Amino acid sequence: MKTSIIINKARGSIINESNLIKAIKEEIIWGAGLDVIVPEPMKANNPLLSMENVVITSHIGSATKEARSAMTIFVLKMLYPF
Repeated sequence: MKTSIIINKARGSIINESNLIKAIKEEIIWGAGLDVIVPEPMKANNPLLSMENVVITSHIGSATKEARSAMTIFVLKMLYPF
């Protein structure tokens, strides 16, 4: 079995989902971690949802105190440039 894991936190469309499913099933790669998907929300019958070696976080990859604080500061600086 291969040990590579695909991680996508950029844009859902950069991953060809059918190729990803095939690569995991055929053990070309071990699994995937996806924070972005297409379409959103994912359909309930999507095979990725039943794969034990796939984690789908749906846009919570940035849900840390540090990231949210940085986002807030960025927005405030855009709204109120001093």
